[in-house]
Amino acid sequence: MRMSRDTIGTLAIVMLFVAIAFLIFIGTGIKSATKLMEAEVDNNIEATTASYSHDVSMKFGQMMDKTNDLASIIKTDFSTEEYAASPDSYIADYSESHSDVIKEFLSQSKDISGLYVMFDDKNTKEPVEVWYTRKGGKVERTYANLDRMKEERELKNKDTAYFFNTLKTEEGVWTGLYYDGNLDQDVFSFTRSVYVDGQFIAVIGADITQRDSVGMLDNKEKYPEGHVAIFDENGKYVIKQEKIEYDESLALDKAYAKARTSDPKNSNGVFSLDTKTGERIAGYSTLDNGWSFVFSKSEKSAYQSVYKIQRMVVFIGAALLFVVIVLMFSFLSLLVSKSQRQQKAENQKKEEE
Repeated sequence: MRMSRDTIGTLAIVMLFVAIAFLIFIGTGIKSATKLMEAEVDNNIEATTASYSHDVSMKFGQMMDKTNDLASIIKTDFSTEEYAASPDSYIADYSESHSDVIKEFLSQSKDISGLYVMFDDKNTKEPVEVWYTRKGGKVERTYANLDRMKEERELKNKDTAYFFNTLKTEEGVWTGLYYDGNLDQDVFSFTRSVYVDGQFIAVIGADITQRDSVGMLDNKEKYPEGHVAIFDENGKYVIKQEKIEYDESLALDKAYAKARTSDPKNSNGVFSLDTKTGERIAGYSTLDNGWSFVFSKSEKSAYQSVYKIQRMVVFIGAALLFVVIVLMFSFLSLLVSKSQRQQKAENQKKEEE
């Protein structure tokens, strides 16, 4: 039975559609696999961020613990009667008798830059503070400029929020970065007020300097291209790595705010941002104090394994498609060749007749 040209043409069209369908199947498979792998990468970013944030929360927790422990000591052994009888002498003796305790507490917490107790100065001739800071790995007594302290108290600006915001509650408050004139650098603090028998006695606080906090973030870097930052409860930067450039800082700020606005109830999440150096993928996780830890890395680096598998699947798909096309072409060639032989045989038969 000789196949007509129409039949061969129809078979060719059918085979072409088969090839196209195969190509669509491969493409759909690549797309589905890519989505699954990207979701896995996103989950890994989120898990990594959550792990880092837990570690940072533990460090911040030390600030809260030492501050609260000091508050408990003062609430237990501070005598309001002796204080009322002789404010200046009692505070002077009390502060010095507890100086070693404050020093020991700071020595136990290597991630804290400073620890202090600032006593109420309404009934004393001048402010009294016991303050220890970590300098070059050593814990040393630091003496604040009392005139500067009085001036800052009178201004009541953002640099004194650590004091005045604390007076509103005994639960303790966190402050974002503010300038400490005595240290001549920015710090952030956890502070709380202490009341004994309903009377305000002191403000207790633990500080981390910006330099030490940035060093802490640098130690949290897991990937060569990983960047980390911390935002406060209002979505403002507290600290970020120095290597985060200005344009990326702005992009991260906007992208983070958008992510939290779109899903405010979620304490963890993943978002992306565009920078001059390329797209980045970032994860955020809420710290125990209400701030957020953000970790980002380049999208190219994050999805490197995905891109490798994509290229491999595309290569395999292209190879299979090539094989299918070659087989289809060979099959059509055989059909055409067979049809031509049959036609030739029929023509010879007619000539013989």
